Amino acid sequence: MYDAIIIGGGVSGIITSKYLVENGMENHVVLERRHSFGGVWLYSEDGQTSTVTRKTIMSSSKDVSCFSDFPMPESYPEFPGAPQYMEYLASFVHHFGLEKRFRYHQHVLSITRCPTTGVYTVSVNNTQTKQTTTYRSNRLVVCSGPNAIRNNVFLTKFGKQYSGRVLNAQEVKLDRPVADGREVVLV
Repeated sequence: MYDAIIIGGGVSGIITSKYLVENGMENHVVLERRHSFGGVWLYSEDGQTSTVTRKTIMSSSKDVSCFSDFPMPESYPEFPGAPQYMEYLASFVHHFGLEKRFRYHQHVLSITRCPTTGVYTVSVNNTQTKQTTTYRSNRLVVCSGPNAIRNNVFLTKFGKQYSGRVLNAQEVKLDRPVADGREVVLV
């Protein structure tokens, strides 16, 4: 039985883990679907995974984008790129000793809550070993991010009137053209 279960190892999952440690709940677990923490900041060429592009630069300054108790290095530019921000997150995770709480390759199969005890049971499948594991806790924090699920609102609303190509923003992250002269709508 864990103090808490966190689903998602992006920025929200990382900071939640740190706050739990600071508040005496060291026996918690962070379940991450991918091979590392970082969420959208961990670049992937997979068009089914929402991430930054290779050339993403933060739109907020390093002083605004850092954690209040862990400033970004002076050597970083005012608006760091995605690789620098991932380095910063890795330094943060290491500095606060959060690594041991992360479980990678964890695909959530189900979440149930016992109505009498209030205990959450999270069943996951390890995408590498194919082993199913269950985690239990009275506390559950879902940090899966706003980009975890593809948004098909455009097609739902305008699909009958529009016959062009529709791409989700997560599909546009490679250094190659996506339009090839045709009309494209990004959602």
